[in-house]
Amino acid sequence: MKRLTSKQVWATILLPIFFFSFLSCKKPDHIEDSDETGGGTVSAVGKPIGEPYTEFVGPEGGLVKSPDGTIEIEIPEGALSKETEIGIQPLSNTCGGGLGNSYRLTPHGTTFKKPVTIRFSYQKMERLVSSTKTLKIAYQNNEGVWTTVGSTAIDPVQKTVTVQSTHFSDWAQIEAMVLTPPVKTVGLGEQVNLKAVIYVHSDAEDLIAPLGKELPAIDANDVPIKLDPKYIVGWSLSGPGQLTGKGNEAIYTAPSAKPASKTATVTVELNVKGVKVLLISTIYLIEDGIQLSIDGGPWTTHAAMASKTPGLPMYSLGNLRISNDLPQITIQWPVMAGSNSNGKYPWSMFSDEEEHVVFEYADPDLKHIYASIYQIDSDRKDSEGFLSVEEITKDGKKYITGIFAIDHAGYFETSTDGKQLKVSSIIGQFKVQRNW
Repeated sequence: MKRLTSKQVWATILLPIFFFSFLSCKKPDHIEDSDETGGGTVSAVGKPIGEPYTEFVGPEGGLVKSPDGTIEIEIPEGALSKETEIGIQPLSNTCGGGLGNSYRLTPHGTTFKKPVTIRFSYQKMERLVSSTKTLKIAYQNNEGVWTTVGSTAIDPVQKTVTVQSTHFSDWAQIEAMVLTPPVKTVGLGEQVNLKAVIYVHSDAEDLIAPLGKELPAIDANDVPIKLDPKYIVGWSLSGPGQLTGKGNEAIYTAPSAKPASKTATVTVELNVKGVKVLLISTIYLIEDGIQLSIDGGPWTTHAAMASKTPGLPMYSLGNLRISNDLPQITIQWPVMAGSNSNGKYPWSMFSDEEEHVVFEYADPDLKHIYASIYQIDSDRKDSEGFLSVEEITKDGKKYITGIFAIDHAGYFETSTDGKQLKVSSIIGQFKVQRNW
């Protein structure tokens, strides 16, 4: 597994500052009602992302954790009869409702003498989760159908979802029930259609109080199923705008004039056999450019551009630094072959270069920088949070629009050592013309 040293990371994270200074000096929308509860759809196998991470584990057992911190495998003593190379290969996620990447656990098809524990962390993607009560883990079976594991343990403190299994396959973390879209940017006077849906062929009861049975999940390219209206208690809105809800659908209308708050929260309350479940969608009122707030401070707006990075398989978004009293803001994320730039990405610097998802905000003097990594003692790690990107066309012009959140953004000196001075929280949004 190719890993970056601290010096390599620091050299890499400073490159976009000078690049942009030089320049400027899946979830489907269509949803249908369905009462289908079985069968499942054969899904494509996910494409590998970067290189696998491997460790050797013997009969005494051990713990193997992915470098991005998303998935870990706990192998008990006696599960293996001999020393075995255990691998974790990140893949594109072909399961409907998937959160982040899926992962191939190898040797593929391995059967253990004792159940192993497979644990996903949802901490990095928590802001994208509509309800933690509906988080599930699924594997792709031999027929290519994604199948959820019934006995799922959710730890809201450690922010993990755990199952036990006796076999290795391709595994993914999914949201089985969602208010879609879970996050969305919208302009003044525009509308958003919201729908409460299920990404598993089942009733809501099976998702909230599973009886240990496995259920087929929906393919990422398939149409999710609208939630049965019998579970809907009501809709509510917190923040600017108007909301009209009926059954499992609602329409949010943004205000026509610029409001004091940039954020609206839509909630649909469910009653599933006496269990209260809240599905949440966050809507951000967007303006042209990049807008962001650091540590809850005032929002600032910056003119920006978006392009493909010359010579690298990366998209880049950055503000126009036309004078020395402006900061330098840069966001980069990978170009995936055969797809557009749409997606929801966790921050990822400590991975192969072609996988980097990076945020940087350099002060006007370029001597200090906020970044999507932070330091604990002598260890640097990726920040929690996400980047959400959507391509749109309006009035014949091509844009990207989206949201980003960084729950632990390190604030560093841009000297060789890169000393961390503090850890901050950053939220932002953007609507920028693109050149692809």
